Amino acid sequence: KSTIAPETDFYGVVTDNHGQPLEGVVVSDGYTCAATDENGVYQLTGNEFSYQVYLSLPSEYEVPMAEGLPRFWQQIDTGRKRYDFTLTPLAGGKEESFNLYCVADPQCQNDSHVARFEQETVPDIAAMAAASELPCYGITLGDIGYNTGSTDYTNAVFPLMKRAMQAD
Repeated sequence: KSTIAPETDFYGVVTDNHGQPLEGVVVSDGYTCAATDENGVYQLTGNEFSYQVYLSLPSEYEVPMAEGLPRFWQQIDTGRKRYDFTLTPLAGGKEESFNLYCVADPQCQNDSHVARFEQETVPDIAAMAAASELPCYGITLGDIGYNTGSTDYTNAVFPLMKRAMQAD
């Protein structure tokens, strides 16, 4: 059994879908990282700017999904310390090859920008993925929504971009 250190701000257990602990999975709050121990337990000393706890997904596990989007993270809630993760092994085992589609800095600012993203970018990526025999993954790098030092634009556009990027 793992003992949680008193100075730990966030901790949790990473298990497979049968409840077996997973050792060596890296978990982070964006400022510090920790690997799970033999009991699947990780412990992090947080940062005042931390807002998510997330894991680095081992290559032999499925990407957890929720509402058509990857969900390998959890939002940090005030007063909550424990954040557990459950991973499901890939049916075919560790993936040796896959396609990774990267979208860099879409920076959509308004409805017409989002419409172009939905009508041009997303169908192009979907067509390439459909033609592939390999598993396909996508990642957005950089700014999803345009901002001018304010979160107003980002907060308005992000839900639209989130909808556009959801997997079927």
